[in-house]
Amino acid sequence: MPDAIMDGKGNAHPMEVQSGGNLMIDNNPLSLEIDYADATTQYIGHSLPGANTGSSTWRIQKLTFSGDGKPTKVQWANGDGLFDKEWDERLTYTYT
Repeated sequence: MPDAIMDGKGNAHPMEVQSGGNLMIDNNPLSLEIDYADATTQYIGHSLPGANTGSSTWRIQKLTFSGDGKPTKVQWANGDGLFDKEWDERLTYTYT
């Protein structure tokens, strides 16, 4: 795993995975947004601490659940986990 991530402006931010799996950026935990779109779709976004939801600094996942609530698919916005998406635009991305 790299020891830094690049934001949407090309700036490097120190990254560390702590014991227990917590991801820290710039010595802070990642910002988190969750959208329960419907009973079978959930969007999860991570960004740098304090990021605006309209900034291009988010990575976004789409989780699909079966009717019994079990996850069946995890997809990334535009097919990657890069921190270059806007949370506010999560419904406009292609997920693969």
